[in-house]
Amino acid sequence: MGERITDSADGDRDMIVISDGRAGLVVGRDGAVDATIAELGPGDISGLSTDSVGGHDLRVVAVTDCQVVVIEADAIEEVASRSADLASTINRLSAVRRRRAERVLTRQSGNDDSSDNGTSR
Repeated sequence: MGERITDSADGDRDMIVISDGRAGLVVGRDGAVDATIAELGPGDISGLSTDSVGGHDLRVVAVTDCQVVVIEADAIEEVASRSADLASTINRLSAVRRRRAERVLTRQSGNDDSSDNGTSR
């Protein structure tokens, strides 16, 4: 993986749209291998509601060279306050990614006993 595009640890709430390239939505844990929970490509969005999950940071990391469009959080919040459909879509995307991250963390926790011998994934 390459350069970090966004990181929930930084408190960045802007939304990004991948306009070119590929990136991964990654969840990290102290002392464990980071896990990609979603692959993002042209047209995919991330941010704004991408917070930490269970105390673990989520970040978007470039897999290839990426071009992104950044939409400031205030602008998204203003538009979403006027469009229930947009707000619902953003909330649904966030919920899906949060559940995916939680499943990854649960699987990693189940593998913690084997992490001492290098067999965890």
